[in-house]
Amino acid sequence: MEKKVGYTRNNLFTTAPIMESFPQLADWMKEEMEKDRKRPHYEKGVLIEELWMEDKKHLKALPLTDLSIFSVKSTKVNKYGEIEVDGEKFVIHKAKMKQTLVIKMEWDQFTCFMNDGEMVYQEARPYMNTTRAIPWNDILIDWEKKPRSVRYSRFFKYLPERVQTYLTIRSEETRSRVKGIKKLLEKHTLNDIHMALERKERFERAPHELGFILEAREASYPEKLNEIHTPEILLNYETDLNIYDKRLCPSLEGGAS
Repeated sequence: MEKKVGYTRNNLFTTAPIMESFPQLADWMKEEMEKDRKRPHYEKGVLIEELWMEDKKHLKALPLTDLSIFSVKSTKVNKYGEIEVDGEKFVIHKAKMKQTLVIKMEWDQFTCFMNDGEMVYQEARPYMNTTRAIPWNDILIDWEKKPRSVRYSRFFKYLPERVQTYLTIRSEETRSRVKGIKKLLEKHTLNDIHMALERKERFERAPHELGFILEAREASYPEKLNEIHTPEILLNYETDLNIYDKRLCPSLEGGAS
Protein backbone atom coordinates (compact mmCIF):
# COMPACT_ATOMS: atom_id res chain seq x y z
CA MET A 1 0.00 0.00 0.00
CA GLU A 2 2.73 2.47 0.95
CA LYS A 3 4.61 1.78 -2.29
CA LYS A 4 1.48 2.52 -4.30
CA VAL A 5 1.02 5.80 -2.44
CA GLY A 6 4.61 6.72 -3.31
CA TYR A 7 4.11 5.66 -6.94
CA THR A 8 0.99 7.81 -7.24
CA ARG A 9 2.69 10.79 -5.62
CA ASN A 10 5.80 10.54 -7.83
CA ASN A 11 3.86 10.10 -11.08
CA LEU A 12 0.80 12.29 -10.65
CA PHE A 13 1.92 15.02 -8.25
CA THR A 14 5.41 15.97 -9.40
CA THR A 15 3.63 19.09 -10.73
CA ALA A 16 0.83 20.10 -8.38
CA PRO A 17 -2.53 19.54 -10.12
CA ILE A 18 -5.23 22.21 -10.13
CA MET A 19 -7.77 21.15 -7.51
CA GLU A 20 -11.29 22.58 -7.61
CA SER A 21 -12.83 20.16 -5.10
CA PHE A 22 -12.25 16.72 -3.60
CA PRO A 23 -14.72 15.01 -5.99
CA GLN A 24 -13.03 16.71 -8.97
CA LEU A 25 -9.60 15.59 -7.74
CA ALA A 26 -10.85 12.01 -7.25
CA ASP A 27 -12.31 11.92 -10.80
CA TRP A 28 -9.04 13.26 -12.24
CA MET A 29 -6.94 10.66 -10.38
CA LYS A 30 -9.29 7.85 -11.49
CA GLU A 31 -8.93 8.93 -15.11
CA GLU A 32 -5.12 9.12 -14.87
CA MET A 33 -4.80 5.71 -13.21
CA GLU A 34 -7.05 4.13 -15.85
CA LYS A 35 -4.63 5.45 -18.47
CA ASP A 36 -1.76 3.97 -16.47
CA ARG A 37 -3.25 0.47 -16.87
CA LYS A 38 -2.32 0.52 -20.55
CA ARG A 39 1.36 -0.26 -19.80
CA PRO A 40 2.88 -3.75 -19.38
CA HIS A 41 3.43 -5.07 -15.86
CA TYR A 42 7.12 -4.67 -14.90
CA GLU A 43 7.48 -8.39 -14.11
CA LYS A 44 4.77 -10.33 -15.96
CA GLY A 45 5.00 -8.55 -19.29
CA VAL A 46 1.20 -8.42 -19.61
CA LEU A 47 -0.87 -5.24 -19.71
CA ILE A 48 -1.89 -4.20 -16.20
CA GLU A 49 -5.45 -3.75 -17.49
CA GLU A 50 -5.61 -7.46 -18.47
CA LEU A 51 -4.34 -8.49 -15.04
CA TRP A 52 -6.93 -6.24 -13.42
CA MET A 53 -9.79 -7.79 -15.41
CA GLU A 54 -8.65 -11.21 -14.26
CA ASP A 55 -8.44 -10.08 -10.61
CA LYS A 56 -11.97 -8.64 -10.77
CA LYS A 57 -13.38 -12.13 -11.23
CA HIS A 58 -12.21 -13.09 -7.75
CA LEU A 59 -13.33 -9.96 -5.89
CA LYS A 60 -16.09 -10.15 -3.28
CA ALA A 61 -19.07 -7.81 -3.18
CA LEU A 62 -18.71 -4.62 -1.16
CA PRO A 63 -20.89 -4.11 1.95
CA LEU A 64 -24.31 -2.58 1.33
CA THR A 65 -23.70 0.09 3.99
CA ASP A 66 -20.70 2.40 4.28
CA LEU A 67 -18.19 1.78 7.03
CA SER A 68 -18.31 4.86 9.22
CA ILE A 69 -14.79 5.94 10.17
CA PHE A 70 -14.52 8.62 12.85
CA SER A 71 -12.91 9.60 16.11
CA VAL A 72 -14.59 10.94 19.23
CA LYS A 73 -13.33 13.60 21.61
CA SER A 74 -14.79 16.04 24.13
CA THR A 75 -14.34 19.79 24.47
CA LYS A 76 -15.66 22.65 26.59
CA VAL A 77 -17.56 25.70 25.36
CA ASN A 78 -15.64 28.89 26.24
CA LYS A 79 -17.14 32.04 27.73
CA TYR A 80 -17.96 33.35 24.24
CA GLY A 81 -20.02 30.25 23.39
CA GLU A 82 -17.31 28.88 21.09
CA ILE A 83 -15.42 25.64 20.59
CA GLU A 84 -12.21 25.14 18.62
CA VAL A 85 -11.91 22.55 15.85
CA ASP A 86 -8.79 22.20 13.68
CA GLY A 87 -7.56 25.58 14.91
CA GLU A 88 -10.75 27.46 13.98
CA LYS A 89 -13.48 28.65 16.33
CA PHE A 90 -17.18 27.85 15.92
CA VAL A 91 -20.09 29.37 17.87
CA ILE A 92 -22.45 26.79 19.40
CA HIS A 93 -25.64 28.72 20.14
CA LYS A 94 -27.50 25.83 21.74
CA ALA A 95 -24.78 25.17 24.33
CA LYS A 96 -24.01 26.98 27.57
CA MET A 97 -20.69 28.41 28.68
CA LYS A 98 -18.28 25.85 30.18
CA GLN A 99 -20.55 23.03 29.01
CA THR A 100 -18.81 19.85 27.81
CA LEU A 101 -19.70 18.63 24.32
CA VAL A 102 -18.89 15.36 22.57
CA ILE A 103 -17.49 15.81 19.05
CA LYS A 104 -17.65 13.15 16.36
CA MET A 105 -14.79 13.85 13.93
CA GLU A 106 -15.15 12.49 10.40
CA TRP A 107 -12.76 13.17 7.54
CA ASP A 108 -14.96 15.86 5.97
CA GLN A 109 -17.21 17.10 8.81
CA PHE A 110 -17.70 17.16 12.56
CA THR A 111 -20.83 16.83 14.68
CA CYS A 112 -21.40 18.14 18.23
CA PHE A 113 -23.58 16.29 20.73
CA MET A 114 -24.84 17.04 24.21
CA ASN A 115 -24.13 14.46 26.91
CA ASP A 116 -27.65 13.09 26.41
CA GLY A 117 -26.96 12.50 22.71
CA GLU A 118 -28.80 15.53 21.28
CA MET A 119 -27.07 16.86 18.15
CA VAL A 120 -26.55 20.61 18.47
CA TYR A 121 -24.21 21.46 15.60
CA GLN A 122 -22.78 19.99 12.40
CA GLU A 123 -20.31 21.63 10.06
CA ALA A 124 -17.68 20.85 7.42
CA ARG A 125 -14.13 20.72 8.75
CA PRO A 126 -12.19 23.95 8.07
CA TYR A 127 -9.80 22.44 5.52
CA MET A 128 -12.77 21.61 3.26
CA ASN A 129 -12.89 25.36 2.46
CA THR A 130 -16.67 25.37 2.20
CA THR A 131 -18.62 28.61 2.47
CA ARG A 132 -20.62 28.84 5.68
CA ALA A 133 -23.68 31.04 6.08
CA ILE A 134 -23.40 33.37 9.08
CA PRO A 135 -26.37 32.74 11.43
CA TRP A 136 -27.16 36.42 11.94
CA ASN A 137 -30.42 35.79 13.79
CA ASP A 138 -28.66 33.76 16.51
CA ILE A 139 -25.79 36.24 16.67
CA LEU A 140 -28.13 39.22 17.05
CA ILE A 141 -29.99 37.41 19.84
CA ASP A 142 -26.66 37.08 21.68
CA TRP A 143 -25.79 40.72 20.99
CA GLU A 144 -29.16 41.83 22.33
CA LYS A 145 -28.32 40.10 25.63
CA LYS A 146 -24.80 41.57 25.72
CA PRO A 147 -24.84 44.84 23.73
CA ARG A 148 -21.37 45.88 24.92
CA SER A 149 -19.89 42.81 23.18
CA VAL A 150 -21.07 43.90 19.72
CA ARG A 151 -17.96 45.87 18.77
CA TYR A 152 -15.64 43.09 19.98
CA SER A 153 -17.47 40.16 18.40
CA ARG A 154 -15.55 38.29 15.71
CA PHE A 155 -18.65 38.55 13.51
CA PHE A 156 -18.78 42.35 13.71
CA LYS A 157 -16.28 42.77 10.85
CA TYR A 158 -18.60 40.86 8.49
CA LEU A 159 -21.33 43.50 8.78
CA PRO A 160 -21.54 46.19 6.06
CA GLU A 161 -19.63 49.30 7.16
CA ARG A 162 -22.69 51.54 7.59
CA VAL A 163 -24.49 48.90 9.64
CA GLN A 164 -21.42 48.67 11.91
CA THR A 165 -21.59 52.42 12.45
CA TYR A 166 -25.35 52.40 12.99
CA LEU A 167 -25.10 49.80 15.76
CA THR A 168 -22.24 51.49 17.64
CA ILE A 169 -22.63 55.23 17.01
CA ARG A 170 -24.87 55.55 20.10
CA SER A 171 -23.80 53.06 22.77
CA GLU A 172 -26.92 53.68 24.85
CA GLU A 173 -29.11 52.59 21.91
CA THR A 174 -27.10 49.56 20.81
CA ARG A 175 -29.50 47.05 22.39
CA SER A 176 -32.62 48.56 20.77
CA ARG A 177 -30.87 48.94 17.42
CA VAL A 178 -29.68 45.32 17.46
CA LYS A 179 -33.25 44.25 18.20
CA GLY A 180 -34.53 46.47 15.37
CA ILE A 181 -31.99 45.18 12.84
CA LYS A 182 -32.97 41.61 13.73
CA LYS A 183 -36.59 42.52 12.95
CA LEU A 184 -35.63 44.20 9.65
CA LEU A 185 -33.74 41.09 8.52
CA GLU A 186 -37.04 39.21 8.40
CA LYS A 187 -37.91 41.14 5.22
CA HIS A 188 -34.68 42.77 4.05
CA THR A 189 -30.99 41.94 3.63
CA LEU A 190 -28.01 43.53 5.36
CA ASN A 191 -27.07 45.09 2.04
CA ASP A 192 -30.54 46.67 1.79
CA ILE A 193 -30.07 48.21 5.24
CA HIS A 194 -26.59 49.37 4.25
CA MET A 195 -28.03 51.16 1.19
CA ALA A 196 -30.80 52.76 3.29
CA LEU A 197 -28.10 54.35 5.47
CA GLU A 198 -26.53 56.20 2.52
CA ARG A 199 -27.41 59.58 4.09
CA LYS A 200 -25.73 60.64 7.33
CA GLU A 201 -28.92 61.93 8.93
CA ARG A 202 -30.41 58.43 8.76
CA PHE A 203 -27.96 57.21 11.40
CA GLU A 204 -30.17 59.12 13.84
CA ARG A 205 -33.30 57.25 12.77
CA ALA A 206 -34.81 54.41 14.80
CA PRO A 207 -34.84 50.94 13.19
CA HIS A 208 -38.59 51.06 12.48
CA GLU A 209 -38.06 54.34 10.59
CA LEU A 210 -35.42 52.61 8.45
CA GLY A 211 -38.09 49.99 7.76
CA PHE A 212 -40.39 52.69 6.33
CA ILE A 213 -37.52 53.96 4.15
CA LEU A 214 -36.78 50.45 2.86
CA GLU A 215 -40.42 49.81 2.01
CA ALA A 216 -40.65 53.17 0.23
CA ARG A 217 -37.53 52.36 -1.82
CA GLU A 218 -39.03 49.06 -2.92
CA ALA A 219 -42.39 50.66 -3.77
CA SER A 220 -40.83 53.46 -5.82
CA TYR A 221 -39.26 51.14 -8.37
CA PRO A 222 -42.06 49.03 -9.89
CA GLU A 223 -41.25 46.49 -12.53
CA LYS A 224 -41.28 47.80 -16.10
CA LEU A 225 -44.65 47.24 -17.72
CA ASN A 226 -44.88 45.39 -21.00
CA GLU A 227 -47.17 47.39 -23.27
CA ILE A 228 -47.71 47.46 -27.04
CA HIS A 229 -49.29 50.91 -27.52
CA THR A 230 -46.17 53.08 -27.81
CA PRO A 231 -45.09 53.45 -31.47
CA GLU A 232 -41.77 51.78 -32.16
CA ILE A 233 -40.27 55.07 -33.38
CA LEU A 234 -40.73 56.57 -29.91
CA LEU A 235 -39.16 53.70 -28.00
CA ASN A 236 -35.80 54.75 -26.52
CA TYR A 237 -36.18 58.14 -28.22
CA GLU A 238 -33.75 60.78 -26.99
CA THR A 239 -34.81 64.43 -27.12
CA ASP A 240 -32.47 66.81 -28.98
CA LEU A 241 -32.43 69.98 -26.83
CA ASN A 242 -30.73 71.98 -29.61
CA ILE A 243 -34.08 72.10 -31.41
CA TYR A 244 -35.64 73.89 -28.43
CA ASP A 245 -32.69 76.33 -28.30
CA LYS A 246 -33.27 77.33 -31.91
CA ARG A 247 -36.97 77.91 -31.30
CA LEU A 248 -36.64 79.80 -28.03
CA CYS A 249 -33.57 81.91 -28.86
CA PRO A 250 -32.86 82.06 -32.63
CA SER A 251 -30.10 84.68 -32.18
CA LEU A 252 -27.89 82.13 -30.43
CA GLU A 253 -28.05 79.99 -33.56
CA GLY A 254 -27.42 82.82 -36.04
CA GLY A 255 -31.09 83.44 -36.73
CA ALA A 256 -33.03 86.72 -36.76
CA SER A 257 -33.46 88.50 -33.43
